[in-house]
Amino acid sequence: MDEQFDLEFSKIQGLTWFPYVGKNFENNDKKILILGESHYGNDTDKYFTRNITNETGAGNSDYSLNFFSKINNFFKITTNKENFWSNLSFYNFIQRKMTNNVERPSKNDFLSGWNVLLKVLEVIKPDYCLFFGLSAADYFNDYCNKNNLKFSKIVWADRISNSYYKTGSLFLNDIEIKLVFVKHPSKFFKVEEWQKALEKNNFELYKHLNGIIKI
Repeated sequence: MDEQFDLEFSKIQGLTWFPYVGKNFENNDKKILILGESHYGNDTDKYFTRNITNETGAGNSDYSLNFFSKINNFFKITTNKENFWSNLSFYNFIQRKMTNNVERPSKNDFLSGWNVLLKVLEVIKPDYCLFFGLSAADYFNDYCNKNNLKFSKIVWADRISNSYYKTGSLFLNDIEIKLVFVKHPSKFFKVEEWQKALEKNNFELYKHLNGIIKI
């Protein structure tokens, strides 16, 4: 795990949990930040996100977490999970803990989420943000307009059941960060269809992720 950004993370107002940054993240020609949606429960330890990513995503623990199991399944990772996650960064978009897995984030939670994400992006400078959860996209266009940000509007691409694969872009210091939104894998997640949508709409990202898997 790479902790070189921790001093900058500590300065970000509203960042409850420090992102996980893999030890090889900086060495990738395409740097990828994966985002979940939210945590629930009572844990406010600032290292909580990175600890569960390391333990259950990268497989450095005997127990598993449904979210990371499904993410690994999406990427077809059955072995060498640690290597895969060592090349990525991860954190949850919503920085207020939910009381349980039924509570949904509010509009203010999502707007605050964009505020915090901008600061995180300025620190780790990814090329791609891959969101597992579609709701953040609903607030993106208005948020960027109100904050005078340079961006490309959200595009609704492939329809999968009652959801849409979505893409957009954000420009920070004139450098493009591509945004990709797929359905949260908690329920009714059609893995193969979302995989095909990723390959079709963002082949560069798809190809890079597959290259990491095969290392």
